[in-house]
Amino acid sequence: MWLCDPIAWNRTALSHITYKGEILDENCEEIKAYSPGTEIDHRATKPVMIYGTHNSPRIVAQRGVFALFGKGLTPMEKIFEDEAFSKDILTKVIIKKEHIDGVLKSLFQKGITESVIFPDLQGLALEIRRKFGYK
Repeated sequence: MWLCDPIAWNRTALSHITYKGEILDENCEEIKAYSPGTEIDHRATKPVMIYGTHNSPRIVAQRGVFALFGKGLTPMEKIFEDEAFSKDILTKVIIKKEHIDGVLKSLFQKGITESVIFPDLQGLALEIRRKFGYK
């Protein structure tokens, strides 16, 4: 799993235009360089972080930010290693197999459950299955 500071990522990825903003949205001028209608020579290469359109209960519940890629094919972790990103912008988290149950239990105790992350019938079904031991 990867954790990303989306504001710091955008400021570094868009440093060539001295970007001082935060997380982009669909109305930002900077998004035009990622549009499929933009000529390939003018399309941006580094991914940026953008809020998703709130057209799904899952997107709203997860408060997620998405990586929007332009014409570049380089994975974010490779860009992170090769470019002038500070070390705390992108972090890889590895949870060892023997710790997964403990991490899940801790999340559930804090109210982060399947039906909160996936606020639909599928999420509710997953939570009921886990709670009552159905396989």
